[in-house]
Amino acid sequence: MDPQAPAAMMAMKLRLAQGLLQRVPGLVINGPDPKLGAPHILNASFPGVRGEVMLHALEGEGVYVSTGSACSSKKRKVSGVLLSMGIPAGVAEGALRFSLAADNDCAQIDYACEKAGALYQALKGFRRK
Repeated sequence: MDPQAPAAMMAMKLRLAQGLLQRVPGLVINGPDPKLGAPHILNASFPGVRGEVMLHALEGEGVYVSTGSACSSKKRKVSGVLLSMGIPAGVAEGALRFSLAADNDCAQIDYACEKAGALYQALKGFRRK
């Protein structure tokens, strides 16, 4: 791996966090301050929208995310890790994991933020019965 890759991924992660925070009112970053966490993962909750719903909406726009860790990809329940971190179940239910790679660029990050913001605005009014 290029020795500059971790720093490049951190820069993209911070751009992603900032872009999502600007476009999604009430967005919750789960975990430590993004500057202090791993450079390749950002976990964020979209208030009032289930993570699985956001995942499929983003997928339709070519933005691929996950609702949980790689080791729990087949499970359909709220993350026990997020709950053990003290994140309320309602917030954890809206969590998505964004994974970055060394070759992500600003255009990709900005596109993901733009789509996430627009989709959140469209989906936040829908409620499960």
